[in-house]
Amino acid sequence: MENDYYPDLVSGSLSSLRFVGTTDGGYIEAYMGGRMRVIPLSAIASICNLSMDGVPFRGGLRAHDSWENYSLQEGLATIGYRGNVIGKLSVNLVPTEIRILHYLLTYTILPRGGNHGVIQHEDVLVMWAMLKGYKICWPFFIIQHMLKYQGKTNKPIGYGPLWSKIYEYLGVDVQGARK
Repeated sequence: MENDYYPDLVSGSLSSLRFVGTTDGGYIEAYMGGRMRVIPLSAIASICNLSMDGVPFRGGLRAHDSWENYSLQEGLATIGYRGNVIGKLSVNLVPTEIRILHYLLTYTILPRGGNHGVIQHEDVLVMWAMLKGYKICWPFFIIQHMLKYQGKTNKPIGYGPLWSKIYEYLGVDVQGARK
């Protein structure tokens, strides 16, 4: 997404973010432009040009019920991990194509600060699902990822351009906001 990005507005939105799951996918509530706004998950999917198909995956080490075969060992075997599973998992111990996939995940889809050379257990689960052909409901996943970093002021703001597009979608006045 190449558009203006408003870090001050976005960080305020993340601090008030709340996700409400419903049978039709759910919605988020966030304080934007001086009032509480409700944004359906389907609107975020539309803004991102992402499908709502797939598992509403919440991350963590517990796979979705339909992913019966997942275990950390199965995930590591699927991504070709060649190291010890005690301690930190190093991206240097996977094949090059998996390393590229991991960097894509940690810089864009699951943005985070810190060491991108470490593979987190959540990364293994997502890569396993992708490589096994399981569909993930990415809009739902993005919201869950944002909630995980809520209130962490020392972390970079993930999805800043997306939030800026949400501000546009809602018609929030951004005059005078720092770009």
